[in-house]
Order: sequence, then structure tokens, then C-alpha cells
Amino acid sequence: MADNLKALVIISDRVPGGVKTPWEKIPELENFTKGIKIPDISKDGDSKVDIGSIVSGMPTVFARANMFANAIKNDSKEEAKGLMFFYSTLISEWKGLISCIALDYKNFKVDRISLGYSDKKGIGETTNLYEVSGAFGNALFDRKELWCDQKITKEDQVPFIDVIRYNESGISQVVGGTSPDSFLFTSSSYNLKGSAPYITKGKFTNPFADKKSDVSESDLTKIYGYAVYIKKNLEKFRLNFSDLKDKTLQGSLITAKIGECLEAWILEMKEYQALKGYKQLSIDAAPPEVGSKFHSPFSLVFNYSTELYGVEGLITNDGSLKGVISFDPNDLLLPETTEIAQIRFEAGADKNPNCLSEKPILVLKAEYTKEKNRFAYFTLPVTPLALNIFGKNLDAFVGLNENSGVKSRISALYESTRDGEILTVSLKLFTNTGQVIDKSKIYKVGHEIKGKDILMWPNFISKQWNRYFLYSEMPHNDTQFQATPFVGDVEDDFFRIIFSKKGEPLL
Repeated sequence: MADNLKALVIISDRVPGGVKTPWEKIPELENFTKGIKIPDISKDGDSKVDIGSIVSGMPTVFARANMFANAIKNDSKEEAKGLMFFYSTLISEWKGLISCIALDYKNFKVDRISLGYSDKKGIGETTNLYEVSGAFGNALFDRKELWCDQKITKEDQVPFIDVIRYNESGISQVVGGTSPDSFLFTSSSYNLKGSAPYITKGKFTNPFADKKSDVSESDLTKIYGYAVYIKKNLEKFRLNFSDLKDKTLQGSLITAKIGECLEAWILEMKEYQALKGYKQLSIDAAPPEVGSKFHSPFSLVFNYSTELYGVEGLITNDGSLKGVISFDPNDLLLPETTEIAQIRFEAGADKNPNCLSEKPILVLKAEYTKEKNRFAYFTLPVTPLALNIFGKNLDAFVGLNENSGVKSRISALYESTRDGEILTVSLKLFTNTGQVIDKSKIYKVGHEIKGKDILMWPNFISKQWNRYFLYSEMPHNDTQFQATPFVGDVEDDFFRIIFSKKGEPLL
């Protein structure tokens, strides 16, 4: 008869029996895990013990992701002790990461990394069994299907992981990844420098755990709206895996537990709102415009953008109107990596609020942040899509025509700092139903263009003309500038810019 064995490395209050020689699953593993003993850790944050170095014993490259899944599965209102306290810190990071995405999504980037072999062969045929990416994919074992794109046929499926990067003050670092079991998990080694309510000692943290934290009413509404939005879309995520032949894999999805975790967090936000005296949170609070940061299937729960349509400056939610173009508000301003050129007009233009009304061109007027009634002028930081959306009412968009009926505006603030010149551009869109969408981006100011150097051929056009010549006196001998003509569609009633199949202006 085999002897009963005790665990020697992992010590738990609830020790399951073990036997010699067989390799088998630990019975009642969940209870064993809950009872794992770890050194006492101060809950006031003053402990010098690095809990991450204590809990590090899972023998898989997916240990970090698995720990987040276990944390959500074991989340409860009971006082957390031992390993359960460690799990509670992971859930706090999970909530902090979601909060940061909601408030600072523009600085996040998600890269998909294939966990297959570079020769596109399976484990039984590859010539390099130990190639890192493929070996990591193999470490998923019978759960590999869960980490694959379900829209691809099973024969072509390759597991993947989405790596999440966060650009904090110009420094980009990997802060986490995606998992079908917990949606998100954080890296074990990232270190943030900021002091936002969702960052504590370099790590993401639940901004509502500490009632003394300073979360503004606006930020609370955004995080709340995002949490509610994610919870609403849990079923879409679950159904994405409904065709899996292995029903045990479907059963491993913990969307119900994630829903419980989100619901508890939503209630926590309501308590915070009441404590701060903010106005009552609405279940219809709009999620932040995260856009299309995440890839499928995580796009189902994390991506959000307002479906809008535009024609000649009229912004609407009605896609049936004649001539409207579907657009994402995030796509109207140029990327923040763009350097914006400043335009120097004649002396005194910086003190003349009506300067642009006397000019035959449309540029962006920016107010100095530290000087009242002083202005600087810049090239418009808008995409060709924005030009198509506003069309003949572009002058109203830049604030030069108050009589057009178009309310949407672009505005800017200009500041010269020790580190360079900064242009903060704000976009405010008004829909025909009264909805207001605010967007803003920060740009570096590039080189200057003197107003007298700008001379372009006017946009004369006729369907009877079959050939055009561009006349320009842009300073082409200056390597800092370039002028690129767009091609307009003469068959289009609105003479819109023509785009290639890749979505870029046709030159």
C-alpha cells in the first residue's frame, strides 16, 4: 500500500493526500491553493517584502496570466490572507490597468505576437522544436485552442499573445498582455514613474480602493462608463468561443466571474461617488473613445468608438442621409508624432484676432497659454478624412464663419517651453442630436513657413476640363517642407479627396 505524502515545497493549511509513483492531479486543488502559506505582508503598503518574489513557483511561461485567472476565480468579499492577499493585489492591478486605459488610451499600443513556428509547421514537423515562439505556444498544451483566433479554420489556427505597451512621458514599456481567462494581466517587472490615482509605487492600482485618492468627477465617469461597457459585452466574448469542440475549454472561460468582479468594482465606484459628493453615476455613461486599440476577440470588450457620419460639417448618427461618410472621431486629427509647422505672417499679426479673416487661406489660430490676446498660426493638423467630412464648411470648422450652422470647432493653445514648442489641439464635435465629443492631441512645433512664401493655385474645377496643372511657389528648395496635391473626384457632388484601397489619399 502506497504511503501518504506531504508537500515539502508548497506549504498549505489544506494538505491533500499524495501517493508514490503516479503522476496525477492534486485532488481539491482549489482548496489547497487557498490554504497556501506565505510570509505575513503589511497591508498598509509599508512592507519591504516583495510579494512578487515570494509567489513565483508555477512551472509555466504563462504563470503570470494563470495567476490573474486564479485571482479572479477566488475573488471574494472575505478578508484576504496568505496567497489570497496576493491575489487581491493582482485584482487591484487589473482594475488599475483598465482605469489607465480608460483615461490615457492614446498612449497605449497593443502588438500581437504569434506563438507558432516561423516555418509554419506543427510540433511534429518543425525543424526547430525549441524555437522560442513555437515552444511557448506548445506550453499551452490542451488549452492552445483558447489562445487562437476562432474566426480562422482549425487547421490554420496559431496561438498568439497580445503584448500591451504604455508610453508614459515618452518612455514606452511593456506593462501587460491579454488572456482569454482574465482579459488582461500585468507584467511582473514594469515600473511606472507617474503619480496618477491609478499608480502606486510604480504599479497599477485600483484608484477607488483608497477613499482618500483624488479621482475627478470626469475621470470617475469615464472609468465607470468603461467598466459598465466591458460588463455589457461579456456575452459577446463568451460566444466567440462557442464553436470549440472541446466543451471543457468553453467551461474554462470565466466571463461570469469577471462579471462578478466588475460588478463589485462598479458598486465601489458608486460608493466613491457618494463619498465625494459627485453627481449620481448614470448607467448610460459613455465609455471613452478607445477606438480600435485591441485585436479580436479582446476588441469585443475593450474597443469603443462612437459611430458617426458627416457631410459638409453636419455630424450625425444617421447613416442614411445622402452623402454622409462614416468616421471615427479619433481619425480626424493627425498622429501626435507629426510636427506642425508654424506660419509667420506680417508684423502685428500675433496681436490681431481678425488676422485670418483677411487671408485667403485656412490655417489654425492658437492662443498663447501665458499671454492674453496673443496668437500664433499653424498649418491645420487634420487628416484628409477631416477635409472630406467638413468640405465647403471647413472655414466654419476653424472658426472663420459663424453663419454656416456648423457648430463643430478646432482650437489650440501654444506654449514655448524649455524643452521646445508645444501645440495642444482640441477638437469639439457637435452632432445634430446635441451630443458633444471632445478630442485633444499634443504636438511638437516644427519649422516655420513665412506667410509670403505661400502661393498655391486656386481650386478652379470644371467637368469640361480634362487636364489640370498645379502651380506652386512653396519653398521646395527647403528640405523641411513638402507640398502634396490631393486628387478630387469630379463625379462626386462634394468633390471629395479620392482614397486608395489602403485608405490613403490618392496622389
